[in-house]
Amino acid sequence: MGNSADELTRLWNEIKAWRGAREAFLEDLARGVKEMLAGFHNASAERAREIKEMLAGFQNAHAEMARETKAEREAFVSDLKENGRKAKAEREAFVSDLKEKVSDMRTEFATDIAAAHQAWLLGSAKGRDAARK
Repeated sequence: MGNSADELTRLWNEIKAWRGAREAFLEDLARGVKEMLAGFHNASAERAREIKEMLAGFQNAHAEMARETKAEREAFVSDLKENGRKAKAEREAFVSDLKEKVSDMRTEFATDIAAAHQAWLLGSAKGRDAARK
């Protein structure tokens, strides 16, 4: 029976050792998970900070681009208006000059027609006078 008692004692000691090993493993596992979660939280907070900084950079860049494009757009519209005024003045000057030239041509044409008519009438009258003689 002594042998059985030794075996039971050895078995009890092994169970105690395994229980201690299991408890140490669970404590180590819990500590590792806690550290890992803390690392995840720190990394998550770091990523959140980086994202906030990146978004702030995007917002600043967008605001700067908006200011620049607004200034460029206003300059473009101003130039467009000025060019439109210049083009209108040039067009009005061209039309005025064209009207004047057309008026001069019509007057000259009317004068030529009147002179041709007069010559025709005079030529016809001389021809009649010569035919009568």
